[in-house]
Amino acid sequence: MKISGVFVKAALALCCCLEIAFGVQVDCSQFPNVVGEDGTVLVACPRNIRPVCGTDGTTYSNECGICFHNHKHNDTVEKAHDGECERKPIVIDCSKYRSSVVDGQVLVACPRILAPVCGSDGLTYDNECEICAYNAVHGTNVKKSHEGRCTVESTPVDCSVYPRNAESGGTITACPLNLREICGTDGVTYGNDCLLCAHNAEFSANVAKKHDGRCSEEVPQLDCSQYPVSTQDDGSQVMACTMIYYPVCGTDGVTYASECTLCANNLEHQATVGKRKNGRCEEDITKEHCKDFQQPSPMCTMEYMAHCGSDGKTYGNRCLFCNAYLESNRTLNLMSMTEC
Repeated sequence: MKISGVFVKAALALCCCLEIAFGVQVDCSQFPNVVGEDGTVLVACPRNIRPVCGTDGTTYSNECGICFHNHKHNDTVEKAHDGECERKPIVIDCSKYRSSVVDGQVLVACPRILAPVCGSDGLTYDNECEICAYNAVHGTNVKKSHEGRCTVESTPVDCSVYPRNAESGGTITACPLNLREICGTDGVTYGNDCLLCAHNAEFSANVAKKHDGRCSEEVPQLDCSQYPVSTQDDGSQVMACTMIYYPVCGTDGVTYASECTLCANNLEHQATVGKRKNGRCEEDITKEHCKDFQQPSPMCTMEYMAHCGSDGKTYGNRCLFCNAYLESNRTLNLMSMTEC
């Protein structure tokens, strides 16, 4: 009996080790199959978000997501563990991007493609190359934390507690005068929660609360004096900018190819546009991200690629997010490619 007990314990220990190494096979028989319009058989998955990590290193929205993937790709992925897969900083091979030396400064020429990545410094870059360009200019050693935009903390506000006028389309009738400032995910400071709700109701927006207190301006003042200006024969002034793509978002909601390009725009049009942040404007990012969706899709796949919306909600993948984007009259913005 004693030997038998030892054998059972050893067997259990071995099973545990194998489970860690090879994962747990998901029972896919519990999920029904459906036939698509083209006759393709698909696994019908529930839309509950319970992330699991597959043995392929991919995070799925739930166990059924693994079944959906395996059925579609004839694969044998198993569940490694509950929760999202662990993310480890990745060193980028910057040698594959063309660079040049201008006035002793190394400049990296980056492609104008949108493939957002989160840097180990907590900043979102439009693509891997931009991390290389940033490191070259600032002498830093930023790595890639993960694919997608960095997480932006936000908290949904309960707007149901404020009275609404049914005749005016559900707008909020009145807000208290108490000053409890909050910062919205749109970068605007609101006097209190109710005023944020009133803004959402009036403009059909989906702004959430980023944090209590006023929004802090983290972007340095735009300094255009560092870029050379020349005078043309007709007396007009032009600013010479390099073709390096390092986009910035202007306070007019327009994305400029670089800080210098923004300054050149101000010089040409005698404007005073400031810099809202480094990187592309959320409006442009969201518009391009959902450009393939002209109307809400009646059926979305269930692979898990978290999208955090400006409403503070997490959407399971691109299809689910873009459906919500269209249903919000295109006011919903993509804040990060991670959970909110």
